[in-house]
Amino acid sequence: MPGICHTGQRWSAQRVAVRICVAVLWQAALGGATDSLPHCQHTEVNAWLVADCQAQGHQDVPQIRRSAQVLLLNFNRLSAISSSSFPRMESLRKLSLGKQQGGPLSVGERAFENVAGITFLDLGGNWNISLHPEALAGLARLEVLLLDSNGFDEAILENGHFRDLVSLRRLDLSGNGIRRLRPDPTFRGLGQLSVLQLKLNRVEALCGDDLRALRGRHLALLDLSANRLSARQACANPFRNLMLGTLDVSSNRWGVAEAERFFAGLDGAWVQRLKLRHSGAIGSGFGFRNLADLSATTFSGLRHSGLLSLDLSHDFLNELVSSAFSALPDLRILLLRANQITKIHAGAFAGLGRLRVLDLSGNLLGELYAEALQDLKSSPLQRLALGSNHIGAVQQGALEGFGALQVLDLQDNALSRVPGGRLPSLQRLELGQNRIRDAWGIERLGPNLTHLDFSANRLTDLGQLWGRLGAIPPLQFLNLSHNRLSRCFRDEGGPAHLRELDLSHNDLGRIWQAGACRRLFQRLESLTVLNLAANALQALPEGLFQGAGALQTLDLGGNLLPTLPEDAFHGLASLHMLSLRGNPLVAIAPAAFHPLVCLRTLDVQGWTLLCDCGLAGFQSWLQSEEVALVGDEGSPQCVQTSPSFARISLSQFLRAALFLFLLPATVIYLLLVCRTEQARLFSLPFPLPTLQSLWSPQDLALVLGWIGLQAVLYMLPTGKVVEGIPLRDKSRLQYRINGSRSMWLTALVVGASLAGGLRLSYIYDHFLQLAFSAFLVAFALSALLYLKALLAPEIALAPGGNSGNPIYDFFMGRELNPRIGTFDLKFFCELRPGLLGWALINMAMLVKETELRGSPSLAMILVNGFQLLYVVDAFWHEEAVLTTMDIAHDGFGFMLAFGDLAWVPFLYSLQAHFLVTHPQRLSLPMAAGIVILNGLQTIPTATGRHLLVSGWWGFVRHPNYLGDLIMAFAWSLPCGLAHILPYFYILYFTALLIHREARDEQQCLKKYGLAWQEYCRRVPYRIFPYLY
Repeated sequence: MPGICHTGQRWSAQRVAVRICVAVLWQAALGGATDSLPHCQHTEVNAWLVADCQAQGHQDVPQIRRSAQVLLLNFNRLSAISSSSFPRMESLRKLSLGKQQGGPLSVGERAFENVAGITFLDLGGNWNISLHPEALAGLARLEVLLLDSNGFDEAILENGHFRDLVSLRRLDLSGNGIRRLRPDPTFRGLGQLSVLQLKLNRVEALCGDDLRALRGRHLALLDLSANRLSARQACANPFRNLMLGTLDVSSNRWGVAEAERFFAGLDGAWVQRLKLRHSGAIGSGFGFRNLADLSATTFSGLRHSGLLSLDLSHDFLNELVSSAFSALPDLRILLLRANQITKIHAGAFAGLGRLRVLDLSGNLLGELYAEALQDLKSSPLQRLALGSNHIGAVQQGALEGFGALQVLDLQDNALSRVPGGRLPSLQRLELGQNRIRDAWGIERLGPNLTHLDFSANRLTDLGQLWGRLGAIPPLQFLNLSHNRLSRCFRDEGGPAHLRELDLSHNDLGRIWQAGACRRLFQRLESLTVLNLAANALQALPEGLFQGAGALQTLDLGGNLLPTLPEDAFHGLASLHMLSLRGNPLVAIAPAAFHPLVCLRTLDVQGWTLLCDCGLAGFQSWLQSEEVALVGDEGSPQCVQTSPSFARISLSQFLRAALFLFLLPATVIYLLLVCRTEQARLFSLPFPLPTLQSLWSPQDLALVLGWIGLQAVLYMLPTGKVVEGIPLRDKSRLQYRINGSRSMWLTALVVGASLAGGLRLSYIYDHFLQLAFSAFLVAFALSALLYLKALLAPEIALAPGGNSGNPIYDFFMGRELNPRIGTFDLKFFCELRPGLLGWALINMAMLVKETELRGSPSLAMILVNGFQLLYVVDAFWHEEAVLTTMDIAHDGFGFMLAFGDLAWVPFLYSLQAHFLVTHPQRLSLPMAAGIVILNGLQTIPTATGRHLLVSGWWGFVRHPNYLGDLIMAFAWSLPCGLAHILPYFYILYFTALLIHREARDEQQCLKKYGLAWQEYCRRVPYRIFPYLY
């Protein structure tokens, strides 16, 4: 079922760094809770009762309902199947035992006697399987047997394994190690066998009596592709007295000469269809002459085989010489697509007097000459495919004389005009993806066309085009999408019997705005499907759809319609599906939809309506008419324009005001506690510093210099430019992703400074002054952001920071994406100064400890290593931050500015700071355990518009948060268990994630509605299994 909605991670690294630990702990919890393996899931699929036991770790056949008709046991750990493995199941018809993972599978004597009624058996994928000669005894009803990729050699065909399978129709032995093909005499008893698949084996030759046990049989398919067949020595016809529907010898090691010898050995064998595809030595290829192309004698051995279809696709043919196929007089279908054919000689198709289908698409013809197809003009050719051939010119007369031709495919070529010719029987013409500028000559080429694809060309004049198409009365299906239709000099009558018309991705808005071609659809009484998407329509002309009363599907998506007039859909009483997705509609007139009495589906993706009385009437109409909506939210959304600000509660205001003081005080308090001897979290660290002792112009300059360095690196024109998520006005901002480069350049700058005599431990010695300076910068930036937001348009404001209360808005942030030119202030602050500052501070603490004790402790090394890996990962996945709640939803005010510039660098480094003054001894086993806890693999974060209810999201609704908390715990463990202070981060982070999870829940409930409620019912735990 649909992926969980994740809106609340702060950094990309936090979303992906450690989430597999959730899986490990959860599996351990399951293991302690129960010793039993999962039960099989019984469901009804297409009237079949299916027992699904796949990938559940079963070592024996589990308990299942005796009434099951389909049993799926793939991907388990079964190692042996015996006559007692299955209970008696008379209803079972299909049994799948593929890919067991418990070692080689052993199938004993009469292993399936209790399920003797099965008609389908899959044992494929069990490499080195041991199959008893009597393993399949008693399966008289079996019709399909899959033994692919089992490691069998030729003994599987020669030791009577299949003697009892009298109903067998299909035998798949693909992907084994069979070297010769000599079925034993018991195959004579398999009278129903019609499909024998032996591809991807090692068969080297077929001669004489090899297939004697199959003589007198009609095989619908004999697949010998991808073997090692060789025809270097002459031998008697192995297919004598054997009728083959399809013989597939693709991907063998043949050149044209070997293929000719092989076909010569088939003289007299009856083969209807022959496949010789993907053969690298069949043809010389483009620009080479060391290999041979087809000759007039290549297929001479098939002259009396009655061959009806020949597939030579995906080979390397370069030229078709005269009489190349003359030995195949009965041929109906010739497939030569995806070769490298550059030239077709005169007479290449001589002798093909019965050919009906010729596919030459995907070659390198360049031009089409009359002599190339001259011999086919007397044949009943019905379909000719010439697509993707770089054809820029068609010689006069090349497309004349094909009296029976019904389908002509010329798409994806380089044609600049409609080719000349006359094809009176032509019904379908594919001219898409060419360079055609006008339709002159189309009515002569295909006067009786019913289907015409003119898409992705360079047509500009709709009036002229419409007039020419009007000369083709039978035309019913017309595709004119992705052209340049933007003018209409004459409004001429067009095709009157169209049923489907695609005019999308043109510029009809310009035409209708000029008052031209407004009666385009008035004669189309049979039209049922009309696509007008992406035409820059700003309005619908009055009476546009008059006369199109049979219309059932109408696509107006991707236009510029701000409103819909009340008479927009007048006369469309038969309309079933209407798409208005992606239009900037701001208001809806319910009366516009009243004529749509048959409407059942309405696509509203991308709507942003104003909340007015018309919307209420529209919702009432939707409910009364039972119209299904297709869209992001499942129901129409609107924005409130008056009043211009949202009200907030007194508690919200008080919290914002309190946090303006509490956040800086918390940072100073924890830093002071960290330097006391006892390091007690709840003991006041007297004496408290004065403001004068915290103020340092030099340290303020250092903080500003650090931020300035990161700003310069942010502005470097390196890295890719990506788009953010859609904003309220459907626009997307662009962001340059160069964080990784900035990180490495910062490392070079710091390294050079250290080499020049910079004392990194200065950071520790002036830590309180640097933190206080960061506070001042955060307050100043927040004030500037608030003043800037007063001048910002309303559409640029964040939904949560536009309350009208100055204190609350200052704290939350009014503007969603404040920018100075292309410099995005919020995106810059989100990662650059804070995370890199955190890593730098950690390194300074390590240097200080080294100065004090001569070398860094193991605990300090672990903390630095863990957190540096986190920072590096954050910048490696920098692009993912664009989808977080901070960027997508929250305004940029004091809350984020202080968090980015002060809270993160000075509090996230608390463990390293603590270890400087409170060294910890760490044993190697303890260190190894902490490394394992921190270094577990990840589980992926679900994305998309679906809700995951399986995997780890089937246990808790936010397993990624639990993974983050376990990672935070691993960061604190090197500081020992004697003090609670180093664990402040995980305590704070738990509170943060619980708050974030609550916001996520609200967002997901709003986004998914009833589906989210059902998900919460099925997965009751939010973060902690069985706890919360």
